[in-house]
Amino acid sequence: MKKLISFIAASALVSSVATAELHKPNRIVEIGTEAEGGFSNNYLAASELLVKNLVLDLQAMEKDVPDSGWNIEMFARDKTFLNVNPTSSFRLGFFAGIESTGNMNIGHELFEVLGSGFSVGESKSMDIDLYGDAYLDAGASLMMKIAGFGITVSPSYYIPLVYIPKTKAKLSCSTTREGEIRARATADLEVFSAFDLARVVGTDEDFVDDLEMAEQFQKALGNGGVDLSINVERPIFGSMFEVGGFLRVPIVAGKLEYKAMRTVSVDFYQSNFLGKLNDESENNVSKDMGEFSYSKESVRVYRPIRLGAEAVFRPFGKWFELYPMVGLVVRSPYSDDAIFYPEYSLDLKLNLFNVVGASFGTAYLDQVFAQRFGFFINARVLELDAGVSFRSGTFTRSFMGAGMSAFLGVKIGF
Repeated sequence: MKKLISFIAASALVSSVATAELHKPNRIVEIGTEAEGGFSNNYLAASELLVKNLVLDLQAMEKDVPDSGWNIEMFARDKTFLNVNPTSSFRLGFFAGIESTGNMNIGHELFEVLGSGFSVGESKSMDIDLYGDAYLDAGASLMMKIAGFGITVSPSYYIPLVYIPKTKAKLSCSTTREGEIRARATADLEVFSAFDLARVVGTDEDFVDDLEMAEQFQKALGNGGVDLSINVERPIFGSMFEVGGFLRVPIVAGKLEYKAMRTVSVDFYQSNFLGKLNDESENNVSKDMGEFSYSKESVRVYRPIRLGAEAVFRPFGKWFELYPMVGLVVRSPYSDDAIFYPEYSLDLKLNLFNVVGASFGTAYLDQVFAQRFGFFINARVLELDAGVSFRSGTFTRSFMGAGMSAFLGVKIGF
């Protein structure tokens, strides 16, 4: 009897190990699409904007804006895929999509000047940082079970469309004892693109024709880069607890060959500020908005490096799943603009017979905190996933509507 019980337990454990996966598919063949987009900031909450009379307290702004400055970000991504899952030991997938990000940071020094001003004879300088990119990508994934490990390899070919390297706009102010105020703002904006913007946004006579656009698009296809993703996972105790690791690393850089550049400057001069009381003051504002200049200049672009570990814990069965993840990201790797930042997420997924379910989670991804909620309906041949996230660059304001994103996914198959 003891041998029979031991045999049944061992068989159950082996069976659960064989079928255990971090993210098990629901269909043998499926086609789907997923789209997500959102924005956030790390200062203004929705409750502070949606009021009848909006009042700006400059001293309060100086106090409340984080030391890192006022950060505003947005993103959008879309992916279409085909997955074939004949067995639990072999899976094949194909995907294509587009993603874009944008970020602006206004330095805290500006709010110090607005809130407290500055002393006579003192000079202040402030920075505004800009960054943005957009990519097309396509690739394939192959999963196989080897010695108890589930190993997924996903090569991807990505085509950079637009890249705005980290750009600084500088603002400086100074005063004198004679009441003079001088301020100067300058910015050098660079935009690298896959297409010649001089032709795309030029005059009617210069506007690009269909043949030229096709030639530029064909050239952009050949300037893509390659990155490789590897995921490894293994059950620790049946399907109750599974762990995995992931790595995405760019191997070949993408390339952009067209550059648009514009230099903007604004100068302000105020003489005898107190003389404004008796019209003895003079002021002058001069602006040079410049013109875009266009040239052929190559830049190599790499997608971020991502690596980390993830797991799933099912203490009460498959209806209750906890998904923790920790990771590290290197944005703009192999360049002077490279930055490192950590990521994490913790999600709880509840489902009833894998037909309907809901998820709740907290995360810090792409330097933004998110509190996310979702649900799914799975009718086998059709699955609908939807969710919303409340986002912000600071943890507390991610609960206050300082930003949000929405997600929608549809899968069909059998």
